[in-house]
Amino acid sequence: MRRFPLFASVILAMVLTGVFATTSLPAQALRSASFEDGAPPSGFNQNAPRGWGWENGNFYWSASGGLDGLTAQDGNAFVGLQRTGTSDVSAVLKQQITALSAGTSYVVSMWVRARVGSTSGTWTVSVIDGADVLATRSDHARPGQWEQVSVSFTATRSEATLRLGFKNESGKDQMVFFDNVSITPDGK
Repeated sequence: MRRFPLFASVILAMVLTGVFATTSLPAQALRSASFEDGAPPSGFNQNAPRGWGWENGNFYWSASGGLDGLTAQDGNAFVGLQRTGTSDVSAVLKQQITALSAGTSYVVSMWVRARVGSTSGTWTVSVIDGADVLATRSDHARPGQWEQVSVSFTATRSEATLRLGFKNESGKDQMVFFDNVSITPDGK
């Protein structure tokens, strides 16, 4: 019968020393922000990454070296957005951001690069709250190396939608790549 107090003492010691401490993701953590969760071990597939929704395009979830020999900026996977044809519609990956604090400013940061021959296409990152655009930034991606870009926004409520988009130049087959997306409170 003396084992129970010993067992209870061991458990209490483990709790007090943090052995059972839980870890939590940052409040504004994105699911698969570096596109690693369930990524193909090699090559690529045409699925939107886990945790991300999509609209209007082809998506290439790629392991490093699996698409045009490119390597990920972070980890072993990245995502490519592609549009072909003449429509004026962007290919979009999107994810709901939760646990925002209304009135707090945040920075969305990511790494972007173009596939060779895709520099005239335009990438866009937007943060949207319902019908309101809280922030947007667009540019032409550069080939050859990853480039870090960011956009700031102020939350108006506890959630918003992050959209990564790409629109090709009319009539061209173009692609842009994204990796290592993060959201942090501004100034942190």
